[in-house]
Amino acid sequence: MSSGNCGGCQVNCHFTPEILKLIDEPNFAQVATTMQNGGPKIDTVWIGREDNTLLIATTRKSIKAQNMLRDGRAAIALTNALNAYEQVQIGGKLVGIRNDEDMEIVDAIAMKYIGKPFSQRHHKGRVALVIEPTSIRYHKVSLD
Repeated sequence: MSSGNCGGCQVNCHFTPEILKLIDEPNFAQVATTMQNGGPKIDTVWIGREDNTLLIATTRKSIKAQNMLRDGRAAIALTNALNAYEQVQIGGKLVGIRNDEDMEIVDAIAMKYIGKPFSQRHHKGRVALVIEPTSIRYHKVSLD
């Protein structure tokens, strides 16, 4: 097992080449947010990246967006679709919410996952949650 742990960094977590590869390939992510009652909410999402921040496209009324607007913390796990023993776990905080009514952000993320623009054009209130990493842990187990 190798670890690319940034040691619980509070400001300058940076993605290693291995982590960038996991993020930039079409691997699904699980994002955990906190419900109003304190319980966890986990969603499988597509994820984008802009420099050292992560982007999650959604609607302003989604439960994950509402949870993040109330409590800006999130935990994100990305697992390699071809090797479940390679994973990155990212703790993060909401640092922005971008209007995506023109669907430019979600379309760019959709191109990575399905090779075409996002087909569900009818949703109102499209936004992108901008998440900055506060902790990063990468591991890969070789079964050879």
